[in-house]
Amino acid sequence: MEKVKIRSYRDSDYLDVKRNLQEGGLYNKDCDKRERLRKKVQKDPNSIIVAIVDGKVVGNVYIVAEPWCAFIFRLAVRKKYGKQGIGSLLLEEAEKMLRKTGVKWVSVFVEDAKEDLKGYYSKRGYEAAKKYRCMDKNLKDI
Repeated sequence: MEKVKIRSYRDSDYLDVKRNLQEGGLYNKDCDKRERLRKKVQKDPNSIIVAIVDGKVVGNVYIVAEPWCAFIFRLAVRKKYGKQGIGSLLLEEAEKMLRKTGVKWVSVFVEDAKEDLKGYYSKRGYEAAKKYRCMDKNLKDI
């Protein structure tokens, strides 16, 4: 395997990012529309980072950073490239970027049923939040 390169998302990465998310069971047809990702990176060019191997985008992670909180989500690596440390590289880069902006605390979204992912994040120093549960509401239907 060629060395993994990490960089900010470009619009030309969209189809690969979509495939990564689909393979990881994370793709949301509303949230992950190409135009939404364009707007996200226009507002913050480092809010999506990608991992590249052999010229292909094989992993990605989204970042939301505000002065009062930060979230990491949509961490996905193409199945063919799993278990090679690419997800860890993306997570470490996201954390490093957040530290540089002064963020002191970050949260990550993980489905309750995904015990393997909870273990993955736990090994990297994340703890289960005991006070809060993320709840969703679709505003387009209101």
